[in-house]
Amino acid sequence: MTAIAAVHTPEGYILSADGRQTQDTVTNDETVKIFHSFPRNSVVAWGCYGAVEHTFTVFDSFDLAVVSLAASKQIAGCDFSSLEDYAMKMADCIHCVLSFYYLKHSAIINLSEEYFPGLVFVGYVKGKAEQVKVEIRHCDRRWLSPSKAAFTVYPSGLAIGYGPKVDDYPDKAGELHAPKTLDKGKQLTEGYIQLCIDALGEHGPIGGRIHSAAVTPKGFEWKTKPKGFDD
Repeated sequence: MTAIAAVHTPEGYILSADGRQTQDTVTNDETVKIFHSFPRNSVVAWGCYGAVEHTFTVFDSFDLAVVSLAASKQIAGCDFSSLEDYAMKMADCIHCVLSFYYLKHSAIINLSEEYFPGLVFVGYVKGKAEQVKVEIRHCDRRWLSPSKAAFTVYPSGLAIGYGPKVDDYPDKAGELHAPKTLDKGKQLTEGYIQLCIDALGEHGPIGGRIHSAAVTPKGFEWKTKPKGFDD
């Protein structure tokens, strides 16, 4: 499981995620789930959830982070009318890779719902601030075309890209209005993820290092860096 949350402020977006990767048990607490690219006249960041990594055979594996980065490079030279246009083009590339794996291997694994790959995008295309979520679901042993999905949005503007809905947050924390600065936005998104970690316990499916990034019209900046990134 993953927790990804975003919020828009007058200064830009904050996108945060937990760092835990699980396959039955915890396998990594330093997984990077947030990435970024700079397509034409745009600044885009995205977070991965669902099938972040899933092994199809002993020899082959599908790593959503790796594939999404490759997809972003493949479409980097394209023109986009909106962030949704960017997100759907990238999801189409990922869908092609998934379909290839399923054609390649005759023994198709029936994945449970938690393994639907999904991507949460925030950023600016042609200067317009947008947030978009897309998922690639499966049915009858085949991958369906990518589709737009909905965020859970609180009155404060906190948008849960993926993760449990927490009924008393952020209202209980007094955050009834959208934060005015990136720092306040970071507190809001990281506070939500930490609440998920506390609620699910030390060995729960959400945990590890929380990492956060700011996405503004000027560019991408880590606010809380994943382990191993240079200062």
